[in-house]
Amino acid sequence: GTMAGVGMKDVASRAGVSITTVSHVLNGTRRVAESTRMRVLEAAAELGYSSPRTVRSLRAGASPGIAIVGTLLGNAGGTAVALELARQATDAGLVPFLLDTGANVHTEEAALSALIAHRLDAVIISPVPGWRRHSLPRLRRHAIPFAVVNGNDPAVVAPQVSTDYQQGIRDITAHLLDHGVRYPVLFYPDRRIANGSQHMRGFEEALVERGHRVTRHQLVGAHSSPRALRRQIAQVLDSCAHIDALVLGSSAMCVPAMAEIRRRGLVPGRDIRLAVFDDSHLPEAQSFLRAVDPVEEVAERAITEITRLLGEPDAAATRHRTCLLYTSPSPRDLSTSR
Repeated sequence: GTMAGVGMKDVASRAGVSITTVSHVLNGTRRVAESTRMRVLEAAAELGYSSPRTVRSLRAGASPGIAIVGTLLGNAGGTAVALELARQATDAGLVPFLLDTGANVHTEEAALSALIAHRLDAVIISPVPGWRRHSLPRLRRHAIPFAVVNGNDPAVVAPQVSTDYQQGIRDITAHLLDHGVRYPVLFYPDRRIANGSQHMRGFEEALVERGHRVTRHQLVGAHSSPRALRRQIAQVLDSCAHIDALVLGSSAMCVPAMAEIRRRGLVPGRDIRLAVFDDSHLPEAQSFLRAVDPVEEVAERAITEITRLLGEPDAAATRHRTCLLYTSPSPRDLSTSR
């Protein structure tokens, strides 16, 4: 472990280099002269700075390995974030490993156990509900530096970076209501894997602020299978003649929705309005009123936090950073609500 109070500046002082150079050596973010690199690693080892695992792998010439853990299959938004995290990790000189948890807390825990056995240096996790009793204690016990993406749990002391789904859904729903929509219906994604509860809160806020009553028929938990979702949309439209807008919680819902609307001979923008929280930047989402998930910003912030933790292992215990990111719909996106 790290000696109490030893920081990056102590390593820099011992090695006779700048703090920036120490950061580049320990995080593998830039090429450094071999003699300088060895001097920094010797100083880090002498001072007991950084985890022995990281210093050992760096001394062997390897880049730090980082696990990106989350629900990928059947979760377009989660996959988009994981792939962007992997791309940016590679750019930062880290070696990414992607693991799909299948929205199962026991699979998540088993995956983390395997990673710990393979001595990975850090973890970025989009956790499954219940992870605080399973995966979190393992990460703590083995002192693995980790950051949380799209978990947003105030009880967990760790760097956390999340998309503000609530604000996104609220914005597009409010825009529809302000432009004549009377009875929108929200199709929200699985609450276990994609923050469906935040989608619901944003939708309800927009309606209540404008004096509308929210009925349970306006809140629909969407099927993850496209075929089942299309049938579900058909049933919802059949059950209520005065639905005049659909608010979709994920880009993956766009194709089934458009297929059903076309089958009925409805004209988007005239007969029914369409809005989506565009979480995976699919081309089909372009024709909808969109709130856009800032996937690149979320990944960039998470990788920044992880490289900081790899450089300062003690920082995790002292800092709890929660960062909510969201890109407001652009005027162009608002104008495409045809």
